[in-house]
Amino acid sequence: MEGVDEWGQTAGYLSPRMKIENNPWATTWASAQPVPAHRQKRLFDDTREAEKAIHYLASKRLGQIAQLLLPALTHAALFTLSQQKTPSLPNLPDVTQGILNKLQYATKPIQQKMQLYEEIAKDIEGVEALIAQIHSLQHKLCGDDHSKEMTSFITHLMREKEVMVPGGARGYVGSRISVMFRDAQKAGHMANSMSSTTKHQADGSQKTFPEPSCKEFLLRIVTPRPSPSSTPQPQRLYACLKRECIRIAGFFTEDTTFL
Repeated sequence: MEGVDEWGQTAGYLSPRMKIENNPWATTWASAQPVPAHRQKRLFDDTREAEKAIHYLASKRLGQIAQLLLPALTHAALFTLSQQKTPSLPNLPDVTQGILNKLQYATKPIQQKMQLYEEIAKDIEGVEALIAQIHSLQHKLCGDDHSKEMTSFITHLMREKEVMVPGGARGYVGSRISVMFRDAQKAGHMANSMSSTTKHQADGSQKTFPEPSCKEFLLRIVTPRPSPSSTPQPQRLYACLKRECIRIAGFFTEDTTFL
């Protein structure tokens, strides 16, 4: 068969430049001794290079080894965060991508910039705390209910200061909140002395919610002042009752046009 050598492989050929008489490649090839590969000196001694690497690591301190592992460990932590997909954090992929871009910039220079790694660690810590909070809220409030309504409630609870509880105190979420506070009350009583716990259980005075630290009252009204013919103006009275003090603050307006 044309174009095939004695071993059945495609026959190769040299370029015209390699066919020039007494060229360096042809001279070297002709002077080379037919020595088996296992008897030839290795061009790359992997055993010696591995021994050099082990000696290099053995001569380093623990802090220096930790710095060498920083890129790999940070990337592993970031990859673990990217796998924590939850509907309550729809922008999680964008956040992890931003941290990854910062990590790529930190690993380029030969000399490590520890300040960048500290910033990346704080970013990962913040995202990890958010994910842990969401998982805790889902376990405590949602239970087996993973509907869109519950997901929206958890999302608003993470972003806003005040959130309306679906169904109020008699709804599913309200009952879960009551159970959560009841369990916290039980744990608080168990931390006390045995006699105090027995007394609470015997009296049946253990409540679902703890005693309030203060009570706040807010009165609002729109009424004409100082006379009935005056323009109605907003009036506000705030009162805060605590065990040790009482605070009252008022905001009153008057129509002074015809005074």
